[in-house]
Amino acid sequence: MANSILRASLLMAGLLGPAAAHMRMAHPVPFSPQMLGSSPIDALTFPCKIGASDGAGAYSLTVSTMNKMVVGQDQTLDFMPGGAPHNGGTCQLAISLDATPTKDSIWKIIQVYEGGCPVPKDATDGTHGTYSFKIPDGFPNADTATFAWTWFNRVGNREMYMNCAPISISGGSESKDYYNSLPN
Repeated sequence: MANSILRASLLMAGLLGPAAAHMRMAHPVPFSPQMLGSSPIDALTFPCKIGASDGAGAYSLTVSTMNKMVVGQDQTLDFMPGGAPHNGGTCQLAISLDATPTKDSIWKIIQVYEGGCPVPKDATDGTHGTYSFKIPDGFPNADTATFAWTWFNRVGNREMYMNCAPISISGGSESKDYYNSLPN
């Protein structure tokens, strides 16, 4: 009897585990990917889930991989396997020129996927989307900046998710005029 209860509990834990996990960005490679949790962001952990603890200790902005991006060239956004995509939603990609973002950082939106992100619209097979984006012409060069993926889910509680990645930007402008013209 006890063995049956244990087996049933393990089965339920296995079924609930993936549903409790949300989406996590794989590329660009995020800060501290081994510690990256999947819970929604809130006022205390904005931006980039700084200080969040998803069971692996407080999340930090450690650079494991510097993502090198060239203005005007195709870049890829994709996600780690597993997770609960909540039937997609809307994603935004933004960049801050701050190497270490804070709540006061300025974020410039470079791409919006309205619907169908992070999974294609009405996907039921568990696949995640892969998205192409470009840093727009006129964007300033930066030795170290921060890329952000934000997501507002389509189904379930209204939640916001945010993962960030360290990036360097080349092939762009020495001026911030275009950057300053973009929406925050």
